[in-house]
Amino acid sequence: MTIGDALARVTSIRVEMGGSSEEALPQVFRTVADELAQATGASITVGPVSDPTRPEPGVFHLLQGQQGVMPDTVRMGLEEDGSGYLAVNPLRLLFPFVTHLLRDRIDDDLSGVAGGVELGTTFSWQRSTFDFFLTQEGRIQKGLDRDAYVRRLAESGFTHMEVNGLAFREPIETGPPEETYPMFYTYCPALDQFVESDLGAGLYPRDYLTANLEFLKKNAELARKYGLIPGLLCFEPRSVPEEFFKRYPMLRGARVDHPFRSFKPRYNMTIAHPLVRDHYGQMLAKLMDEVPELGFLSIWTNDSGAGFEHTQSLYVGRNGGAYLIREWKNEEEIADAAGGN
Repeated sequence: MTIGDALARVTSIRVEMGGSSEEALPQVFRTVADELAQATGASITVGPVSDPTRPEPGVFHLLQGQQGVMPDTVRMGLEEDGSGYLAVNPLRLLFPFVTHLLRDRIDDDLSGVAGGVELGTTFSWQRSTFDFFLTQEGRIQKGLDRDAYVRRLAESGFTHMEVNGLAFREPIETGPPEETYPMFYTYCPALDQFVESDLGAGLYPRDYLTANLEFLKKNAELARKYGLIPGLLCFEPRSVPEEFFKRYPMLRGARVDHPFRSFKPRYNMTIAHPLVRDHYGQMLAKLMDEVPELGFLSIWTNDSGAGFEHTQSLYVGRNGGAYLIREWKNEEEIADAAGGN
């Protein structure tokens, strides 16, 4: 008998509720239950599970609890009568394993999983990096089906995905005529393209921020649907509009544009200053309030208008505000200050 033969005898898929209400059930359980129901024709019920390792004939349990399941492990059992169970740790393994089971293991001999088996994974993290289609330049292509794209990520074994992309074709960034540099701001949008702090209030239109945040949230919803962990890849600390330095000239940081590509200089805030650090703290707190399931923040510097003060590898060389460095510092003191910053 094959795994497919046994699955054909499943008549009921029971999803362990695990919490006080069905609404608290992670969305990926519903997604996986639907996948199994379509493959087997079984019905779906949600509720408490008494002894999942000894289910009734035809009953297959999807277990929410991870007690006793080693990290990066799938535990599964399936019998000839269609009874079985599945538990994973962590949850992001659930959808990729089930699609793998239905697509690649369906003709395997049932003896491989009968009585229960534990399967390990090779990588605990596998994420897309600089996701061209979902959050970078490719996001504006005609006919892009984001749901199908994220599903394919999960099926392929990815565990984490980037969700911060702009809702617009181009960012709000101006430059002199014929300067192409503004297009670089579509890459890895910074935190201030989604939320604002007290310090940065009014730098970008409210409807622009709202649309970008909604785009990020929709990507995060798709991540939840397929059990992936959403996160951010940002170019930071990024330059801000010159209007900001008209308000706060003492907070000007490093020049971070590429002098061979830009026709005007662009500066970021001096992140050594407590007000600027609070500015970043507020933005992170707001994003976590809006999208609490965010699981990672990856920062790339020294590219497309981002960089740190007084680091020699910046496009335009070592520079920055006086809050961090004084002109009488020697090379070692400057390097120590820049490194600490």
